[in-house]
Amino acid sequence: MRLPFLLLIPGSLARYSIVCRDVGGTNSIENAIQESIKMARNARDQLADLTKDTTAAAFNPLFNPSDVDTLTNLYDRVVNIATSALQVTFYCDSAFIDWSDPFSRWIDTAFTYTATDGKTKSVSLYKVGQDRSKKPGSSGSFTTLGYKLDLPNGDVADFSNQAHIMVSETRWDPPKNDGLDHRPLSTVNSDGLRDGYTALDQLKPLSETVFHELMHAVGGTVKPKSGRKRITDDPILPVVTEKIYRYKLCVEVNQARNDAAAIAQGASPLTRAECPMILAKALYLQVKGQKTYWGTGDVDRGTLGPAGIPPPSTGNKLRRKEIMWRA
Repeated sequence: MRLPFLLLIPGSLARYSIVCRDVGGTNSIENAIQESIKMARNARDQLADLTKDTTAAAFNPLFNPSDVDTLTNLYDRVVNIATSALQVTFYCDSAFIDWSDPFSRWIDTAFTYTATDGKTKSVSLYKVGQDRSKKPGSSGSFTTLGYKLDLPNGDVADFSNQAHIMVSETRWDPPKNDGLDHRPLSTVNSDGLRDGYTALDQLKPLSETVFHELMHAVGGTVKPKSGRKRITDDPILPVVTEKIYRYKLCVEVNQARNDAAAIAQGASPLTRAECPMILAKALYLQVKGQKTYWGTGDVDRGTLGPAGIPPPSTGNKLRRKEIMWRA
């Protein structure tokens, strides 16, 4: 028998909730949501001036100026997650995912809709994964999106206002000595970078995972009657052959955006969840209140300039330009 969940709804206007049987997991996810909101608000505000040196250093390798309006919209949706029409539920395990013999797939059992008779009913038709030996969530976090579904009785199950984010236990309770710095970004900002952990990819707070999954959620679906995400992690074949995780691949996606294959697939950094997250992360990380230049995805721990490059100075305009535009 499935154990009952603890349900936390933070605030009377909240449109997100956390479903978790572990108090530590609940608190960790809530803290990560709050840091994600701060990251999004900061990123949205920073995008108002792309000439600012630290903003340009972070922005230019990852996006084009024409992306600002879409990015601002995405960040706004994260900032307003507590009051938006989208109902996001965060889970700390995959107990809401069950195997369906009729569909031969894993399905999300937690979506609901209001039927024509006014009753709230469950709809368990969202196909999550096909490999029975690998339950979704066993190796990482994931997001499922609601949509509109025509039912055999003529009813329409509309659960398009719902999104489910499963946060893997390995993220809210990460293993020790895994080669990553899991401190919140606010702690990195206040206490400084640790020796040997100076690259964006080495800093892995829970807010990074929450923000990444929120990009899937707020990006919505490709069509009203499809659960297919508009913002994915998919490779852009044949130009970028790996799933889009980490700084380097987001730079490659930006560089490949005018390739014929990318255009045909409608692919750009705006359609890959990792890339808006990494930009927000870089813009938020200004270590100890000092200018920090993320133009290469890595910084010198002493100077906080891009790794291997001196920070700009008022008398070195060429060096400043190199830092602002170097990918």
